[in-house]
Amino acid sequence: MSTKDLWVLDRIEDQDRAVLISEGGDIREVPLAALPGDVREGDALRESLQEGKARYAMDRAATAALKEKAEQLRSSLRRGPSGPISL
Repeated sequence: MSTKDLWVLDRIEDQDRAVLISEGGDIREVPLAALPGDVREGDALRESLQEGKARYAMDRAATAALKEKAEQLRSSLRRGPSGPISL
């Protein structure tokens, strides 16, 4: 499969709509029913057509890779001073 059909679940809205973001930054709103029942925000999904409708399947390897990349980025950030902040 090509990477253009990889989407990440950004958020769920109104408990029946899902907002997906592609690696290229495209945004798509789809019915939550088109996604696997155990999907969570941040999960990677692969798109396919079934009976003319877009369906999405979990890509656990891509999800793990995205989470690892995010963790590496997070750990590379400089830490600021600790303690209370006053404005």
